[in-house]
Amino acid sequence: MNKYYLLALVPLVLALLFWSITTSFHLISAPSDRDVIFGVVLMCIYILIVIKTILYVKQKFFNP
Repeated sequence: MNKYYLLALVPLVLALLFWSITTSFHLISAPSDRDVIFGVVLMCIYILIVIKTILYVKQKFFNP
């Protein structure tokens, strides 16, 4: 039953991820150096979270 809850959360998490990546790209294109650095840091954090999540799901659900 927990797999169904996880599958139900996937669209919400993807929508939040796309919104945050859009915000990050908006910060990267800002004129302020501080905003650009903040946008790059956010993008790196999002990439690390996605990689960590993929590895967790692979280990949790696809190992026999």
